[in-house]
Amino acid sequence: MQCRRGGPAACEGTETMAEREREELARRLARHREQPVGDIQEAEDYRTVSLRALANILDTTRSSARRWLREAGIKPIVIGRGRNGAIRYRWKEVKTWMESRERVE
Repeated sequence: MQCRRGGPAACEGTETMAEREREELARRLARHREQPVGDIQEAEDYRTVSLRALANILDTTRSSARRWLREAGIKPIVIGRGRNGAIRYRWKEVKTWMESRERVE
């Protein structure tokens, strides 16, 4: 916005809309930086893992991994619908189950 009446002397001290928006954004960023970062444990609670990745970790087929998880009572999270829906498992539950299994050497 330009000051049309009174020349440049009348415009001194006035801010353009872009300058006000920049200052507001700078204030918001400063407030955001002051907020504590979320706990790492919270991120771990929401982490998911695919059936293929679990089969690789367990060194087995996907059908065996799916059967073992079903027998352990770990329910899958279905994302999407139909044939193309993704099946994931909560890593926290899977990790607890894997740690509780008997080790054979």
